[in-house]
Amino acid sequence: MNPILRRLLASVFGNETSETNPVAKPHPDASPNVDTLEPRVLFSGAPLEAPEQDASAEAEPDGAPEAVDAMGQGPAGDQTGSGQDQTVAGDEGVSLVDTNSAAATLNAETLQTIADAAKQRWIDSGISAEQLAALNSVTYQISDLGGNHLGSTSENLIAIDDDGASRGWFVDLTPAVDEEFGADSPTRLLALSDTGAEQRIDLLTVLLHEQGHILSLPDVGSTGSLMSGSLSAGNRLLPASGQAAGSEPGTLAGTHYLGATITVGSGVTYDHATIQAAVSAAAAGDTILVSDGTYVENVVIDKNLILLSENGRGATVIQGIGGIGALGAIQVSNNTSGVQIGGVGQGFTIIGIDGNGGIENAAVYFQGNHSGAQILDNEIVANGDAGFLTEYGATVSGFVIDGNTFSGKTFAGSQPGGIGFGTQFDPGNNVPRQLVVMGNGGGNLATAGATNITFTNNLITGVAGGISSSDNVSEQGNTLVTLDVANSTISGNTFAGTTNRFATSLRVRRPDTTISGNTFDSSDLGAGTAHLFVQNNTTPVQSIAATNTFDRGVYVDNSTGIGHNLQGAINAVPAGTTLHLTAGTYVGNGTISKAITISGANVGSSGTATRGAESILDGEWLIDASAAVVIDGVKFLNNNPSRSDTLTLATAAGHAIRNSIFESSVVGGGTGGLHDVAIFTHVLSSGSITIEGNLITGDGTFAASAKYSTAAWGRGIFSNGGGASIKILDNTFVNTRTGLNLEGYTNANSEVSGNAFTNAGSGISVGMPSGGTLSSIQDNSFKNVDTDFNLQNITQGEQFDLGTSGNVALPDPLNGDAAGTLFYRGGQGNSSVTGTTGNDVLWGNNGDDLIAGGGGNDTIVGGGGDDTAILSGNLADYEISRVDETITITDLRLNSPDGTDTLTGVESLAFADTTINLAIVDDLSDPAEVQSVIEALAAANPGEPVVLEGTAGDDTIVIDLSSGNWLPDLLIIDGGSQTIGGIDTLVVKTPDGQNVVYTPDTTTFGSGEIVIGGKTIRFSDFEPVDFEFLGVGSS
Repeated sequence: MNPILRRLLASVFGNETSETNPVAKPHPDASPNVDTLEPRVLFSGAPLEAPEQDASAEAEPDGAPEAVDAMGQGPAGDQTGSGQDQTVAGDEGVSLVDTNSAAATLNAETLQTIADAAKQRWIDSGISAEQLAALNSVTYQISDLGGNHLGSTSENLIAIDDDGASRGWFVDLTPAVDEEFGADSPTRLLALSDTGAEQRIDLLTVLLHEQGHILSLPDVGSTGSLMSGSLSAGNRLLPASGQAAGSEPGTLAGTHYLGATITVGSGVTYDHATIQAAVSAAAAGDTILVSDGTYVENVVIDKNLILLSENGRGATVIQGIGGIGALGAIQVSNNTSGVQIGGVGQGFTIIGIDGNGGIENAAVYFQGNHSGAQILDNEIVANGDAGFLTEYGATVSGFVIDGNTFSGKTFAGSQPGGIGFGTQFDPGNNVPRQLVVMGNGGGNLATAGATNITFTNNLITGVAGGISSSDNVSEQGNTLVTLDVANSTISGNTFAGTTNRFATSLRVRRPDTTISGNTFDSSDLGAGTAHLFVQNNTTPVQSIAATNTFDRGVYVDNSTGIGHNLQGAINAVPAGTTLHLTAGTYVGNGTISKAITISGANVGSSGTATRGAESILDGEWLIDASAAVVIDGVKFLNNNPSRSDTLTLATAAGHAIRNSIFESSVVGGGTGGLHDVAIFTHVLSSGSITIEGNLITGDGTFAASAKYSTAAWGRGIFSNGGGASIKILDNTFVNTRTGLNLEGYTNANSEVSGNAFTNAGSGISVGMPSGGTLSSIQDNSFKNVDTDFNLQNITQGEQFDLGTSGNVALPDPLNGDAAGTLFYRGGQGNSSVTGTTGNDVLWGNNGDDLIAGGGGNDTIVGGGGDDTAILSGNLADYEISRVDETITITDLRLNSPDGTDTLTGVESLAFADTTINLAIVDDLSDPAEVQSVIEALAAANPGEPVVLEGTAGDDTIVIDLSSGNWLPDLLIIDGGSQTIGGIDTLVVKTPDGQNVVYTPDTTTFGSGEIVIGGKTIRFSDFEPVDFEFLGVGSS
């Protein structure tokens, strides 16, 4: 025995110990104050028979070992170092009591010292008074526990192996500090070189672990945790702060064993050089820890044990050897009930083997019946055969398969063999195997061979299919993961493997299995494959779709699977089916030729609503079905730099396009033609189409000014008409050159309402084959649209009352339209249009148009033809003025119902009480020009007054009645203000002066009234007025 420790213990207990204790490096400056440690009742008993079971397994104790000697316990204190009385059973000292072991190396006094130091560590971590009382009531025993067992706990008895499972104890003379160790983590310390601790078992850690069981803390799998079921030499593991918080002492039943770790590696410091040698030497319940390296061997595990690597799968490889009759790189046999392969950060890369094709091999092969296995944090690499396999028909239960990667290929070479599976068990075949397979096929719970399986947090990247080498054409593939397991959980996994033909990423054919929280990636799946096939499950497929994530997924409610190929699903299902799409991207063009419903991830949510992840159709789609097709809640993506129609409707069989987004990420406006169109219809003579609640827009990169060649879309919707009923309702158009083209529009059986247009060159463009009344275009809004209504393609007259239609231009001060001005451009025929109550710009085009501005301040442009502006009041209610060719009419009534209108190109004004004809002289400022008023008179209608207005220059207006020309009942002539400039001359030629009554206005220069045969000429601002009777001038 180390002399310092001997003297230390003698000073406490009054005698010396024998020289059988292990070597401990002395640290006199950090020695514990053993005078303050509480005494313990220490038993020395016969060797304990440890059951053959996992270190964490529970069993009822066989009873406390028979006591050989006992020492009374002093009064309990609140904590170590509280100065309790150390007198034991009336003795002045305590005699050392050896164990019955033939090679005892640990004694009671040493154990007591380290046990109290361990208790202090728990106190420092934060334990309750109840927990401290439980630690104070512990009875300790030193025994030969046998095998690799270091300690055990049963109720309040802690037994410690006498020699540290033959590895020797490290007894720390300064257990309150950790000078012999360096920190690997806050709770894991590794022994420093030349301290005596690096190749021995740390007694303090063992006692901390067993005291943890007294506090009802169970064993855990990780070797880096204090409560791990095994301990390696040179490791000191400590309780974390608050680790025992909330744990109730006395609630952990059974006997719990801590085992010494069996080590594998190259060199004398390891127990074994091969994994198989360690497995063969291990007892049930042992832990084998494998150092870094590649181990080329096949391992057969035939007992319950834990197989771990020191530094994880990136550093530790088990390379199987094929062709020697083995079933797997790791083969588990003999009906085990607690095998663990790998742990968090302590798994392996396990490279499989390939047999001759007649029998399945695997990287990890469970032969026969098994339970309670754990496969944790490994990479399991298929190498020409399966990756992980339990035998068909075997009974397996309680498996936990977590955190693994399943990779590799289940066939040899670059291509699988065979076409189908008729030859899969022929010797020498290369038909692909399944990557992972458990269970005994489909069926009910009663016949399930695999139950209570947990398959979680795994990554599936392996290859189980491709193009067959048999003909280099046919698709060939097998299922990646088959888990025909009942009452099980499949969660948190990522299925991203490769297969082909009709295979799936996951197949589950037993009841009561939860499939949730998984991610399915179809990037490397063939066109005919699927994500998932389920059968006999109590959870409907739509619930599985809702609780897992798919890069794209297609399914039918209450069916057996979830696919990924939309066109393939359309082709496969019968007419009348509803296909549901998960969020994700579906790349490729498609055709829908049967009556189906496509229900996207945002079904029922309008294009402008707050939406979740989208079902994105990235391609061009055609509907040519003869019965109704419904598309609801998807997103169409236009990213084709060439001209494209994203959705084309070739029939009008009651189709409905609803609640979808049409988004362009490329410039679609172009410089001519239609360019990119979101929704295009053929000329359709009958039937109906409804387009409702959609958003047609850019991808957010388009400016408000992107309205023409730089717009996101050339046309939002282009309807070619033809007679079919078209309903376009509540859609939103953003960044379109033209939002809505309605060619061949049929007013009687169509409807365009509730749509919103923003940032467009034209909002709604209409072409009608026969003109007529437009009453079915209502309640649409326009913002930052240059031409809200463009009807230039209508060749015959249209009638459109904008005022009662509810169509409105919204204010847009940011883009220069603070009031909200609606712009209407009429057709080529004789049109009739009434403006809104707001500000309007109304263009009449080429026909003889009737234009009413309505409320607001309107601009009316007559265009070609004889156009009439209609006002709601009497002539006397308005002030009329002219500047050059622009006439301004201001409503003088209260609140100015008609506002102030500006007119150009308008020939007549129609008031409530009369209509007057406006003859606008081109250039009366030219003194040499004499404009015959007969031109204006000829254009006037009987009973209408005619107004002639001069300019600020020298004007000569001639009224020539000498040839019997017609004169209106009232002719109003204004020569122009003299003060502005110009001398204006009025010449009246009449054949008979007897019927002329001339009454000058004596109060206003150059003004007066002339009555000729009951016809009145009222003039103003003329300097000379000249009458010519039968060619004789007079004034």
